[in-house]
Amino acid sequence: MKAVLYARVSSKEQEREGFSIPAQLTMLRNYAQKHGFTFVREFVEAETAKQFGRKQFTAMLDFLRHNPDIKDILVEKNDRLSRNFKDIVAVDPDTTGFKIHLVRDNVVMTKDSGSSEKLMFGVQASLSKFYIDRMGEDVRKSLTQKTLQKLYASHGPIGYVNKLDDHTIIPDPKAAPHVRRAFEMAATGQFSLRAIEKALYAQGFRSKKGNAVSKSTIDKMLKRPLNYGAILWKGILYEGSHEPIISKTLFDQVQAVLGRASRPKLSKHSFPYSGLMTCGNCGCLITPEIHRKKSGLSFIYYHCTNGKGNCDKVKYLRQETIDVAFAKALQQIQLPQEIVEWTRQMLLESSHEERAFRETTIQGLTERYKKLDRYIGDAYEDKLEGRIEPD
Repeated sequence: MKAVLYARVSSKEQEREGFSIPAQLTMLRNYAQKHGFTFVREFVEAETAKQFGRKQFTAMLDFLRHNPDIKDILVEKNDRLSRNFKDIVAVDPDTTGFKIHLVRDNVVMTKDSGSSEKLMFGVQASLSKFYIDRMGEDVRKSLTQKTLQKLYASHGPIGYVNKLDDHTIIPDPKAAPHVRRAFEMAATGQFSLRAIEKALYAQGFRSKKGNAVSKSTIDKMLKRPLNYGAILWKGILYEGSHEPIISKTLFDQVQAVLGRASRPKLSKHSFPYSGLMTCGNCGCLITPEIHRKKSGLSFIYYHCTNGKGNCDKVKYLRQETIDVAFAKALQQIQLPQEIVEWTRQMLLESSHEERAFRETTIQGLTERYKKLDRYIGDAYEDKLEGRIEPD
């Protein structure tokens, strides 16, 4: 029997500290040997499971999709596999036919598992998500409290470094002058982001990996209120206690320049797939281009922008070829009729509940309004009758 092994820790720090990956793999390998499994692949990652789309988890699903004879997934326990509902649905035995071996709990989940086992499996997934949501809530409360205390409650962005003794940030002696220089250049309106990138690189401005600081990073840096002493938290600006790198006046000048530069430009052509595709080789965007033949005919071609400068597989594809590929992909998207009907019923129920809630709320507010209006009228009469002192 063939199986895949999946082990996970929540962070790179846990992985470096040897938190549990080796222990998980030892347990899973022993289980595989004891039950006669041959593990054909091991998928290991250090990433939180609260978000959908983990790399190794997705790679495991792709591997199983291309190897339909392998159905068994060996994992330590439920929360190692997932802490969000989308991933649970992605491995649901009822729809995928997978057999999920929860080794620590000595439980095997299959499509034939009893209703009580499936209930517990779902409850464990819900509890795991609750745990993650609760931790996130506590973190947000802590960050909000620090922000109200005028403290920047995170890792210092480019231009700043963290002080470990009092958990504040101070301007980075090496990077702050470059940040200030970037604002000064941008404020003139005579330098593009690429020109600023090249100029700062020539002056010794480097990323943590020693590379040039990209123009996208510079763009974010130029729009960060933290540089003039404010803290942006949940869309609201708060006063910060840290030392600013630039003045508010200089920041506003740069925003005015960036605002003019970012105005949308009118395009003579509308391309259906513009901005929708990236290169499978280098990850850059696929851009359209019109080629005109000597005969007078014109055709639309798409190709890699080669923005990183290292794509050696730049090819041109006719739009008609892409039409066929998109049509083929869209035709594969089908929803079972029972899912459509269930969704329709849920939307109807949700609409009824929302309407009832809205009507109840309006009724309560109307009664409150009438009551307050009556209070105002009574108070006005009491004033005219002299029953209320001027103070």
